[in-house]
Amino acid sequence: MSSQNVYFLFTSDRGGEEEDSDEGDEEFEEDELESDEDEINEDEVEYIENLAKKASDHLTDEDEDDDEEETPLEGYTTAIDEESMDEYMAFKSTLLALQSRDPQWYAAMMNALTKEQNNELQQVFMNADQRTAAAESKRIEAQGGFTFQNVSVPSSFTFGQNSS
Repeated sequence: MSSQNVYFLFTSDRGGEEEDSDEGDEEFEEDELESDEDEINEDEVEYIENLAKKASDHLTDEDEDDDEEETPLEGYTTAIDEESMDEYMAFKSTLLALQSRDPQWYAAMMNALTKEQNNELQQVFMNADQRTAAAESKRIEAQGGFTFQNVSVPSSFTFGQNSS
């Protein structure tokens, strides 16, 4: 295997006549001036900035519209929607009424549930209780809040007996 060495030789003619060095510089300057790569077209930059702004405005508008849209199911109203009855409370009261009226059927239904379904049913009952409490709170607030009875407060307290 043979190895070859490549050598580059650069020379500079600085000691010669000034005209020769100026001519070399002019050739170099001409090459530089002919290149348009470094020039920035301000119109293109402004156009690109405007496009970027319009794109960001458009994306923002689309995001805002997503929140306002309803699914067909959400937009569909029924007679139940117009009433003040809560579906969780209605479901719980129906099951409790079934338990008292027909205990055998209620037991058959509850025994058929899996452990996961039973846990979900307990969660539904808890939601019903929370919504019942929230409805009661709203009702009390609409009436002006709680009313307390005036009770006389003793002016002195005896916390223990003196043993003398």
